[in-house]
Amino acid sequence: MESQSTNSNFNTANIDLAVVSSLRNYRGVSTLRKEAISVLIKMLNPIEIKNLSNEFVKIDKDQTGMINMIEL
Repeated sequence: MESQSTNSNFNTANIDLAVVSSLRNYRGVSTLRKEAISVLIKMLNPIEIKNLSNEFVKIDKDQTGMINMIEL
């Protein structure tokens, strides 16, 4: 119940419009970046994909399927 009252007291007028704009732009860049990477991957041949996969596995030391800052 407490979280509901907190949500009902949330005032959207307190959100800086510049922050909202920046978040929207970031989302757009992120989507564009994902699509660009997808296109590039489709252009690779199977040997290049295997080489990239092998390098990824070497970097992903904790085997989570993601590379974090510590692993870099």
